[in-house]
Amino acid sequence: MQGRGFSLIGAGRIWFLDDRMDFDIRITARGLPGVLISPVSKLFEFRADTKFSKPNWHPKIIPKLGP
Repeated sequence: MQGRGFSLIGAGRIWFLDDRMDFDIRITARGLPGVLISPVSKLFEFRADTKFSKPNWHPKIIPKLGP
């Protein structure tokens, strides 16, 4: 998915019948802001490995900071 100043890139699996998901997503800025924050872009990666009906997204690199 792309917006004006960002894009979302995701990959993973969703099991609809079991109400489970294992999905990773990365938020990247486009243009000059993307170039400036590219060294810390790993901080904008998130993971959900919970129920599909109520996903719990948490930071991928520092999982203890998530809700």
